[in-house]
Amino acid sequence: MQEREVRETALSLKTGTSPDSDGLPPELYWELLEPLMPVLTNVFNSSLHHGALSPSQYDTILVLLAKLGVLTDIRNWRPIALLNTDYKILARVLKRRLGEAADRLVHCNQSNAVRGRTVADSSCSVWEVCECACWKQWEGHLLALDQSEVFDHVSLNYLWKVLKQYGLPWDFIRWLQVLYKQALVCPLVNSWLGNKVPVHMDIKQSCPLSPFCTCCLWTLF
Repeated sequence: MQEREVRETALSLKTGTSPDSDGLPPELYWELLEPLMPVLTNVFNSSLHHGALSPSQYDTILVLLAKLGVLTDIRNWRPIALLNTDYKILARVLKRRLGEAADRLVHCNQSNAVRGRTVADSSCSVWEVCECACWKQWEGHLLALDQSEVFDHVSLNYLWKVLKQYGLPWDFIRWLQVLYKQALVCPLVNSWLGNKVPVHMDIKQSCPLSPFCTCCLWTLF
């Protein structure tokens, strides 16, 4: 990993985002850009070499945001994972690398996680299929697959096999394995921080790489 791409990614982070347990926002990284970027790059490369991140980078604070509906129903609360800024920088560096090949890897019918595609593309595709079916008098059915809570039901071992089948370099897959090696989630409810709970079978809600990983799984299906 090069210092240049770490620096560019750090500068591209959004302002005003909530940090995780270390409390370090992107603005602090900008203020300490010159002395911090070489150190951060060495830390990332050392993590790949040793096959693990630091303990704090695996910590995730989970907050719940209310959706519409009866709030006594747990399904009407959306979990949001707060990640440390250094973790987000590393994940975004990998995402930018993927962006160069995502258009070729992800099927054109998938509009998520690929730059230049929008949900309008998928909506137009469905509309055109329906119009063509009516015009040619085809008989058939539309199958709607609900991807609700899809991040919580991903087998990581299966994901590695899929990415290998796509032809991604093994070093890149190793990076993802380092990121998802473990996850410790602390629920934050009414300013009360709960105990750490290990998560063994999912990808992180707020990780920049998660949409691409799920798209790969659905494209293969």
